Order: sequence, then structure tokens, then C-alpha cells
Amino acid sequence: MKRVFGWIAPALILGALIFLIFGPLANLLLWAVAEKWFYPHLLPNEWGFAFWRRVFSARSVAWEALGNSVLVAILTVLASLALAIPAGYALARLALPARGLILLVFLIPQAFPNLTVYVNIARLFYQWGLNGTLLGVV
Repeated sequence: MKRVFGWIAPALILGALIFLIFGPLANLLLWAVAEKWFYPHLLPNEWGFAFWRRVFSARSVAWEALGNSVLVAILTVLASLALAIPAGYALARLALPARGLILLVFLIPQAFPNLTVYVNIARLFYQWGLNGTLLGVV
């Protein structure tokens, strides 16, 4: 008997995970093509791509924003790799005199509230002229 009903719990967990992952995505896809959608209706009253035409029109800056986002992502990944690979190798393989202190410095940001860190970083960015620049975002 246990063997017969042993699949119910895993099936329910799998179903819940599928719903939690694909439910919001399905909602996003539905709202992406909904023109008008009023309360008692389960599906949109009008479907279309008018909002997409407005976003990607000639007057829009969506393509520029997309290009900037991709550029920032690529530069951030390259900068992170350039710093993390040598640092990880040094911390893992080399006998550094202050290795414990260096590892402790990585944990210090977890000891302080994020807002204080962000305010101080913003102050430094304003001093150095990095606010609103590509280098500042990266």
C-alpha cells in the first residue's frame, strides 16, 4: 500500500515547483499581449501588440537601453573574472601572511546594514564623478 501511494508526495512537490516557476512566466506572457482586461473576465478582452509598437518605435530609446544593459553586463562579468580568478587562486593556493584577515574582510559587509554601505558608496561616487557614468554602473 505504501508503495502505491509513495509517488503522491513527490508529484505534489514537483507540481508546486512547476507552478511556482512557470506560473509567473505565464502571467508575464499573458500581460505582454493584453490590450484591455477588465475584472470579471478570465482572459483579456482585447489582444494585440500596440504597447510593443510604442516601446520599439523610432522615438523610443529601448534599443539603446538594451545595448547599454548588455554592455554593462559584459563589462561587469569581465571585471569580476579579472579580479576573482587571481584572488581565488591566491587565497586557495598561496601561503599569504594575512590570509585569515583577508577572508574576514570579505565577511565585514554582512556585519553592517546595507543602507550605510550604499550611502557611503554614493558619497564616494559623487566625489569621484562616477554617478551616472558607465564606469560607475560597472
